[in-house]
Order: sequence, then C-alpha cells, then structure tokens
Amino acid sequence: MSISTTISRLQSLSLSKIIEEFGTPLYIYDGNKIVSQYKRLNDAFSGVKLKVKYALKACNNINILRLLLKQGSGLDAVSIQEVQLGLMAGFSPSEILFTPNSVAFDELVAAVELGVQVNIDNISLLEQFGHKYGSSIPCCIRINPHIVAGGTSHIQTGHIDSKFGISIHQMRHVLRIIEKEKL
Repeated sequence: MSISTTISRLQSLSLSKIIEEFGTPLYIYDGNKIVSQYKRLNDAFSGVKLKVKYALKACNNINILRLLLKQGSGLDAVSIQEVQLGLMAGFSPSEILFTPNSVAFDELVAAVELGVQVNIDNISLLEQFGHKYGSSIPCCIRINPHIVAGGTSHIQTGHIDSKFGISIHQMRHVLRIIEKEKL
C-alpha cells in the first residue's frame, strides 16, 4: 500500500480506530498540513532567492523528510548520522548543510567525503579545515552576532555566552585564516 493511500485511509478513520489498528504509542502527522506550512513559509519570501533547509533535529521521520524533499526543501543536519539519514531519504548531498556544534574534525571530513557542505562554528575547526582543504572545498562559517532575540533564555543562540558560532569579535581571526588558507 502506498503512503498516499495509507494517509487517505487514516484521514477517514477516528483516532480510536487508528489506535486499535496500530497500537500505542503512536505518532500521527498531517502531511497536508506539513505541505501547507512549508508552502506558506516559502511563499512568504516570494521574489527572494531562497532555499528552505529543514532542521532535521526537529523530526527525523523519513517519510516526513521525503514529503519535504518533494516540496523542494533542503536539509540542515547537526550530526553525521542525520546527514546519512537525509541521504537515505533521497536528498542529494548538495541539498544538505552540515551544521554541527563542537564535533571532532573527523566528522567534518566524513561530511566532506559524503559531498555535503559544512558550516564551521569554531576557530580551531576552521583552521584545520583550511589547512586540509584550502580553496579546494568551499565551506560556510557560522558567526555568533551577540544579538539576543525571541524565546526564553533556554533557546536563545545569539547571545555572548552561546556555544553556537564564532564570536563576531573574532572576525579578524576568521579573516586571517581565510586569507592564509585561501578559503
């Protein structure tokens, strides 16, 4: 039975019938709502060159990933296992951005070997990456601007004490590495 046939059948059933058939615990996602919300986000930026990259850490259900792939989404992965899952779901390496935090250099190398673009978030890794790859492999650099916005202190990532990204105050070091290593 195809996924779309299963979805159509499930949408016609009551929750108690679905539980009776599949048991619990059970996660039920509304594919139509996911597509609708994806389109809403994408349409909000019409006229702008934009590529939405779904944060795989939010939900790693392979069927949802495939649904988002059909909509044209890319992926943002934070671990090499997430990169591998994205590839299994059918995403091409060029559609995956690897944005790890505090990983060993070996993980960056593994991501490069898989063909995905890496987003580097600390000076040491940037130096190692530049030394190994120079101008032969492009990379992104995650900068922490020290701007606090939205949410509670538990989820804010732009403040000065955040572990995410290279401090904006270290830009001269970043530029030195870029120049020295020809990144």
